[in-house]
Amino acid sequence: MYFFEHTFIAVIGPLSFVALNYISYRKHLFAAMEDPEHEKNLGTVYFPIALLILVLWSWAGELSFTQGGVAMAALGYGDGLAALAGRKLGHTSFQAPGGHKTFVGVAVMMVAVFSVSAFLIAGANTGAPVLLTAGIIALVATSTEIMTPWGLDNLTIPLVTAMVTRVVLPL
Repeated sequence: MYFFEHTFIAVIGPLSFVALNYISYRKHLFAAMEDPEHEKNLGTVYFPIALLILVLWSWAGELSFTQGGVAMAALGYGDGLAALAGRKLGHTSFQAPGGHKTFVGVAVMMVAVFSVSAFLIAGANTGAPVLLTAGIIALVATSTEIMTPWGLDNLTIPLVTAMVTRVVLPL
């Protein structure tokens, strides 16, 4: 979002990936990107939809580019790394409203969201208390991941995180 001068240009990527990922979902073109329970999860389509919403909110002035970036990074880094770590290292698990979770995955999500949030907040020099703000954002994003059912976390994590970030991080 930082590198585009016009909304129209900024939405080309997300719109393209909504279409491409939906076609892949329907035709099984990129099996490595898809959830093993393919028919139950449109997460690869929800991800660019969430990005599109954040881009539009940011360009409309509802979010700063930093707030939108933090929300997207919570999904991209937090949820992505949590899934990888949970599958590879997560031997102890629990059932949550959002589905089967591992303690390792939850911890990795919390640390990843905290880290990217702190990095982006510190770089934006907003005057917000970096560690406290990043901690709140990480807690909210991780809680949203745990609580979101039906594979909708690729929508809820960035959108809920954006709303909370808007409150705890000045524009």
